[in-house]
Amino acid sequence: MANVNTTKADLIGRIADKLGYEKTLVATIFEATLESINEALVNNETIQLRGHGTYGIKVRKPKKARVIKRNTTIDLPERKVAYFKTSKLLTAEINKK
Repeated sequence: MANVNTTKADLIGRIADKLGYEKTLVATIFEATLESINEALVNNETIQLRGHGTYGIKVRKPKKARVIKRNTTIDLPERKVAYFKTSKLLTAEINKK
């Protein structure tokens, strides 16, 4: 099975078709939703969407990394990384197909 990329425009089109709304209205709501998720992540909040999954921030510890070309090491500082963990329901649905 080949991986197919779905764009934001594709999602907006699907939602508009499913609900019978204009794409411009759906795009506005979709953008506001994504903006709210981004703001919550920037504020170190965890977003739990039942039946879908959890968005959150993990803190990566500082570590040393090798630069193979120069045979040296560099120090990587502590950093925050966004993550997404699927819910059990979504994972089960994905594995059915």
